[in-house]
Amino acid sequence: MRKLLFVTIMALGLVASIAAQNSVIDSKGAMGLQLSIGGNGNLGLDGTAVALPSTTTGYGIGGKYFVADKMGLGLALFIAGDDTSTSDTQNFWFGIRPNLSWTLVKKGPVALYTGGFLGLGIHNLTVAGNGTSTNVFAFGGQLGAEWAIASQVSFAAEYAIGATFDDGYTSWGGGNTRAYMNFYF
Repeated sequence: MRKLLFVTIMALGLVASIAAQNSVIDSKGAMGLQLSIGGNGNLGLDGTAVALPSTTTGYGIGGKYFVADKMGLGLALFIAGDDTSTSDTQNFWFGIRPNLSWTLVKKGPVALYTGGFLGLGIHNLTVAGNGTSTNVFAFGGQLGAEWAIASQVSFAAEYAIGATFDDGYTSWGGGNTRAYMNFYF
């Protein structure tokens, strides 16, 4: 047991020392690709009250470009769906989320950032062959952290809160979290 503990501590120390040599990229002209299972957040598309099965997974891809030091512009796409044969219900979501981010603090391999976003999307719901389509608009703010795990590779997680508007339904607050991996060029 002591050997396992020793090896674990040594491995964590090695990872921490390697990561400490890296720095989160937030310099003017840097570009990044963001990948997410869970959807780069759901772009505010959860405003429609729909009971979803636990197997629903969204996928997201996005990009970020730093127009100035510490200031990035991003664009993310979100797609998700489910097909519940037991209740004859199908859901499909598609959204786009432009965003702005600003690095607040950067220390070693970790950075804290904030920003704002807009969300534009479509939610299609089909129950027993009858379908409806809802347009969605959302806006809000975000607070996140990014950890550089290697040169030009990082993990990020953020919390977003805002408002969602879709045909006849408004949701205020209701924050969501998103996590993704960044690859910078």
